[in-house]
Amino acid sequence: MSLNTKGKILVIVLSVFMLSVLIAIIVASYTKENAESTAVSAVSNSQAGDGQAVAETLSSDSTAETSTETTAATETAATTEATTTTEATTTTEATTTTEPVTEPPQPETEPLMPPYDGKRYEVNDATLGGIKYNNSAIISGSEGDSVIAYNLGGNYSRLEFDIGHVDGSSVCNASYSVLLDNEEYQVLELKGDDLPVHVDLDVTNVKQFKVKIVKDSFSALSSAKYAIVNGTLYK
Repeated sequence: MSLNTKGKILVIVLSVFMLSVLIAIIVASYTKENAESTAVSAVSNSQAGDGQAVAETLSSDSTAETSTETTAATETAATTEATTTTEATTTTEATTTTEPVTEPPQPETEPLMPPYDGKRYEVNDATLGGIKYNNSAIISGSEGDSVIAYNLGGNYSRLEFDIGHVDGSSVCNASYSVLLDNEEYQVLELKGDDLPVHVDLDVTNVKQFKVKIVKDSFSALSSAKYAIVNGTLYK
């Protein structure tokens, strides 16, 4: 083989080698660029994903916070409404509730029984001031020594009665002495043309009650009569 032929073959081999190297360099560069692009894309995607995650987290936190605030506001409003309702109900109940009126206890009473003793008296119906009374103790004053006596037994605290002129009898003024346990307590000055007089006595521990005409208060010829009615005893 000639020297020129060997030179040509050598040139061809070197050319092929250089071309292969160039191709390898181009392929390597292209591969590197693709890898870097892929890496950048992955980083971008990762950053975008992180940003989206952060945004979602912030949105979630904001939503949760808003929900918490809304819940708290709702609970506060409900509590306020419940409190207001309770206060209103309490006020209404306090306003509408009326305390029962407690009436004072009524004292025990008994009717005054007819006299157990006396002089010139009778127990009968009598009319005084146009009103008729049953079981009246009627005192006649014609003799000027009439008296009637009641047994209280020390069991009562108070005695009420009315005394007045009996309609139809002689019109004559009279004086009557009230005696408690034979001690004069009061003198009643009565007029024949007056309405009955109301008498209220403290008879605590009193055993005997008497009404006696005051001597010479009647005319000797008078047939006037007076009567005790509406007698009531209090325990």
